[in-house]
Amino acid sequence: MQKVIVFRKMSFWTSQPDMLKLNQKIQSLNKDGWKVQSIVPNVSMVGAIRSFTLLLEK
Repeated sequence: MQKVIVFRKMSFWTSQPDMLKLNQKIQSLNKDGWKVQSIVPNVSMVGAIRSFTLLLEK
């Protein structure tokens, strides 16, 4: 089974996604039996990373 999720939680201090929360989300998914197959950054028109798309597999 595969699943695609978009991680959008932004850091309080910057306009970038919060990497600490992303790592915590990945750990949580691993505990639930999901394995991350790929992580792709989604960028804005000016090239700033706005979110990440994760492909998961169980």
